[in-house]
Amino acid sequence: MRASWVLLVAAACSDDPRLEVVVRHPDGDTTLRQAITRTTVTVYESPTLTCSAVEFGDIDAQQLEALATAEVTLADGGGSLEDVARLDPKVIVARSYDAGGALLAIGCGEADDVALGPVEILTELAATVSVALNDEGDAILVATTDAFSRQLDDRAVSWRAYGPAGSVPAARFTVVADGVWEPPAPTCTVDGEAVVHPGPPTVPGGFAVRTRVAWAANPTTLLTRFAGFDRQAAQTVPLGVVVDPVFPIARRCGLHRTGMGTRLVCLADNRDVVTLRAQGTTYVTSSSMLTVPAVAVISVPHGDELHTYAVGPAGNWTPLLDSPAVPPGTTPWCRGGPCPPDEDLLEIQVVPACGSSSAGVLARLGDGSTSRLEITNDVGVPSAPMDPFLAPVTGAGCLTELQPDGTPIVRQGIVLGMTTESTSRAIISFPCAATSGTCQLPVNQGAGFITRGEPQIVVTTFDATGVTLSSMVAQPTGNLARDRFIERARQPAAGIPVQMVAGRFDEDDTPDLFWYFTPQFGTGTNIQVAYGRTALGSPLTALGNIVGNIEDAFAADLDGNGLDELIALQGVDLLVVKTGTTLTVPVDVDPTCDEGN
Repeated sequence: MRASWVLLVAAACSDDPRLEVVVRHPDGDTTLRQAITRTTVTVYESPTLTCSAVEFGDIDAQQLEALATAEVTLADGGGSLEDVARLDPKVIVARSYDAGGALLAIGCGEADDVALGPVEILTELAATVSVALNDEGDAILVATTDAFSRQLDDRAVSWRAYGPAGSVPAARFTVVADGVWEPPAPTCTVDGEAVVHPGPPTVPGGFAVRTRVAWAANPTTLLTRFAGFDRQAAQTVPLGVVVDPVFPIARRCGLHRTGMGTRLVCLADNRDVVTLRAQGTTYVTSSSMLTVPAVAVISVPHGDELHTYAVGPAGNWTPLLDSPAVPPGTTPWCRGGPCPPDEDLLEIQVVPACGSSSAGVLARLGDGSTSRLEITNDVGVPSAPMDPFLAPVTGAGCLTELQPDGTPIVRQGIVLGMTTESTSRAIISFPCAATSGTCQLPVNQGAGFITRGEPQIVVTTFDATGVTLSSMVAQPTGNLARDRFIERARQPAAGIPVQMVAGRFDEDDTPDLFWYFTPQFGTGTNIQVAYGRTALGSPLTALGNIVGNIEDAFAADLDGNGLDELIALQGVDLLVVKTGTTLTVPVDVDPTCDEGN
């Protein structure tokens, strides 16, 4: 038995049939009855909304508010509403509160034609929910209490997982939408608690989980993690023993892409070149030896292809694989002869062609100068020496500069990091519409570039929520004296990225990001991936940790399946994660409420 209040809700016209709502609270709960001071009845009109979606929080408060057509707050069990449609599908929710505004009980009913009779709403105690990762591996502990701190038993608990676009779960779970799934039926709490086992996707990558508790008074936390970033989806490929070089290696690896496919080319030492390629479901290497020492591998863009060259300490280029030959005697930055010892190569950065700016190579030399090479037909042609950069070159790419007439211009940007000798911030330098012809804007740290779609720069920003990554384009200010950044999107980051790479890690066409950073405590390297899709209105992103330090990272489709592998350089090893592989994942289907825990 339940105690009841009868609420009469009048339709818009007095001659129309009345919508009668009967709200029944749990019988015998004197504490609840004495605490309730008001009950609000809200009518939502939608052809797709259901009480189940409201019960499990599958539609948020803002979405619900947009569907509300009538509402009345009752203090004594009586009242009326206006503008209630007679025939449209309706979901009617009753919420009871105490004097302080805390939600105590909630229930729901559905109706189409109001003339068919009263709508009976049986309320349940609103559940205060807390979640925590359980000791049972990837299980989640869910605890429920009512507003009076009493444990709630037999409360239905479910979950919903949000994976990368195109991902699917194990067969025993129910697919709700593309990349979204849930268990076939809820489990129920015992002594106020339940343990659920969300099923991961069957492909490696990040995913998010939201626990769904019937009639929760508070929104539950969205938990994220990686699936399959273990030896099931990753392969460690040794480069070979790295000897102490005469000249430090400035850049160890580069991508090579032609009609024959994509490969990663690395220096194992100053003379040994190792090429990584896909072979079936695994990755293999082949080796060759240089006749002259090298300290860097660079990837030079040529149309849709990337050609690779080994670069020596004096600036000599040696073509690798099927890259075009370099004309004899070419010494790109030392102008006709070997570099003096204090001009040995310290750092090298390839700059892609962007808009009207041709591709180039930046070289920082031991004497503190910086030279730029214009790239023509894959060959570095010396240009006039650039002004010395006092800061290291940490990246280069293309970004969009908006114009007053609405026609965007693609600009070539060079990211300069901070130095230990200076307190100046990291900047991006690029040609722009400013009167000076050059813009330099601060980017903090961890800048990267998005190349698919609108070219954007991704920079680290800080606000009250912590570290965020902002995807931005440039825009001239009113007087054209300088540019400013315009934010296109932002997403959370667990730490300041050391390096960011953009790629295609799932089945949609939006760009995805991968980055890594050193944890403040513990060992290994923290990794994070962000997809170009959202989960419950927030960017889908996930954080993980892998053993060892990462020195460089790449995203490349080595196996030709249309998805990029994640490749991390770890000392003398390459860690290759095949994002499109099928995983064998554990299937833990929790007992249903009828089966018991």
